[in-house]
Amino acid sequence: MITNFYPPYLRQLFTNRTCELDLLQGLVEDLLAGRPRRLALWGLRRVGKTLVIQEQITRMHDQGVLQPVYMNFEDICTSPEVFVQRYVGLVTLPSR
Repeated sequence: MITNFYPPYLRQLFTNRTCELDLLQGLVEDLLAGRPRRLALWGLRRVGKTLVIQEQITRMHDQGVLQPVYMNFEDICTSPEVFVQRYVGLVTLPSR
């Protein structure tokens, strides 16, 4: 469920990041048009990178066109076995 990784209290922290969300939405549109692109998102700690991604994933989920997958690699990279198990589980399990 989408609220498991982006609960309402975090959504309340999100501020208007129109430029960033427009860029991400353009990537979604390109993907749907058969022109996938790559994106690297980096910046100083605690500037809202994760919130921007979580907000975009929520919007993608609400549109119902794509099934986004969110992976926090810091949590799943504790060992090769844990990584494989959680990666496969996150990517292959159907949404609820």
